[in-house]
Amino acid sequence: TALEETKWSVWDGIDVCIPSWEKTDCNGRTIPFYRIQLTNKYGLKWSVSKRYSEFQRLHQQLGFCRRLASINAHRKAVGSTPPSSLGSPRGLGIASLSEINDIPEPPQLPGTRWLWWTNSSEESIDRRRRGLEQYLRELLEFKTG
Repeated sequence: TALEETKWSVWDGIDVCIPSWEKTDCNGRTIPFYRIQLTNKYGLKWSVSKRYSEFQRLHQQLGFCRRLASINAHRKAVGSTPPSSLGSPRGLGIASLSEINDIPEPPQLPGTRWLWWTNSSEESIDRRRRGLEQYLRELLEFKTG
C-alpha cells in the first residue's frame, strides 16, 4: 500500500531545544530542571521540564531496547536464542552486540560531575543544558535502519 511505501517518523519536522533551566527545591536539595521545548512543522510548541536523572533513565532504556533488538535480530538469523545469551554478548557467539545487523548505539549522553559543587555552578548547568539539547537533537535524527 502507499502507506507502507512511505517511510516517515512521528518526529519528522520536530525541532527540539532546551532554552533554559531553573533550580527547584526537591526533598531539601536544589536540583536543576531543564525546560525542553518541542516545535512541530506547523509552529505548534509544547514544553516539559526534566531533571538530569530522567535523561539518564531514558538513555538506559534506549540501551536496553538496543540489546533486545540485537537479540531479536539474532533470533531471526539463527532461529532461536539460547537462554545464556540474554545477559551476555559472548553467549551469542559474537564479539559485540553492535555486530548484529549493525544496530547503532544511541547518541552519547553528557556526563555527570563527581563533585556536587561543580554540578551546581551555573556555568556547569548551562554546559550540561547545551549537551542535553544536542543529545535530544541527535535522538530525533537517530535512525535504526
